[in-house]
Amino acid sequence: MPKALGLALLLCGCGYSFTAGGPQLAAGARPIFVPVLVNKTSEAGLEVVFTDAFREQLSKVGILGGQNSPAHLDGEILAVSAFPAVVSSSSAPRPSQALSYRVSVVLRVKLYRGSELLTQTDVSGQEDYLQGQRPDILSVESNRVAALKRLAAVLAQDAYVRLAAGG
Repeated sequence: MPKALGLALLLCGCGYSFTAGGPQLAAGARPIFVPVLVNKTSEAGLEVVFTDAFREQLSKVGILGGQNSPAHLDGEILAVSAFPAVVSSSSAPRPSQALSYRVSVVLRVKLYRGSELLTQTDVSGQEDYLQGQRPDILSVESNRVAALKRLAAVLAQDAYVRLAAGG
């Protein structure tokens, strides 16, 4: 018998199992369906970025389900803003210029089993992004989108941990 197979049988026989990590959600709510989040901002397409991040998070911990799942996670993107984070000092003849920007997002997430609300939480965060090598609108926007994706992943994980802790 190969060593790997023997080790696997030994571990299974001892009560060990291989499962995805992460804290458990309220009342064993699993699997969980994530419909498209509601975007209450004027930022088009933001709901797709954050929905994907939540689905990825639940997939990582092994509890992502489909439409017929007993539980579902509803989310709302309540606010998004971007503003200069680091500004160069003003020197004649050039005025102050933004060197980096910060994007900020606020989310509300609710976990349901059927129509019963199990728990909810609000999460918010910020992510910085650089202006880019060439300070044109395309490079700034590309960096901004990448920052939103990073922030979505962080907020999805934060919301999952908070929901597992009871909100």
